[in-house]
Amino acid sequence: MTSQEKNFVVGFDMDGVIIDHTENKLVLARRHGITLRPEETHSEIIAKRIPVDVYLSFQDEIYGDSEFALSAPLMEGAFATLRQLNEEGVPFVLISRRRKPMNAIKLLTGHGLWGKIFDETNTLFGETNAVFVRTAEEKNTAAMAWNITHYIDDERKVLEKMPSVPSRFLFDAFQQFADEKQFPRVFNWEMLYEALVHARSR
Repeated sequence: MTSQEKNFVVGFDMDGVIIDHTENKLVLARRHGITLRPEETHSEIIAKRIPVDVYLSFQDEIYGDSEFALSAPLMEGAFATLRQLNEEGVPFVLISRRRKPMNAIKLLTGHGLWGKIFDETNTLFGETNAVFVRTAEEKNTAAMAWNITHYIDDERKVLEKMPSVPSRFLFDAFQQFADEKQFPRVFNWEMLYEALVHARSR
């Protein structure tokens, strides 16, 4: 690893950044007689639109190991961009709050990401580049351990609790957080890649 690479390590959240749960959340809402717009499926908003018990049941169905849960697609452009970063030798780490890592691994495997992009023998680090934690504070601890310089998450409350990361980006797929001033927003993986290229060239 070059000196420059040691000073440039990217961290990615999984759900809402790599994995797109929008359609599955819309399906679940309809099953409960609730109509949501796609932009209302964001975790910062959906909890305010549906009853607490329904929201909790959503969590189990969205993040389980059922055929339904494993049907969630990748965000458009995620696979190609991750592969490009990998080919360019950019060190990156997945840091997810998935409480059941095996379910996440099944989903990543189904999309061809586990064992190729994320796995336990990443050639850049010589060890796992996928970390599963329980809280936002633990994400920050993991980021410190990996010396992550740039982190991408779709939740502002998580980014706020990761002060160890110098550059934090809000993945705003629906471009609905125009009021955000603390974190630069990226709307898709193409825009994210451009932001990272710019950051590496500085």
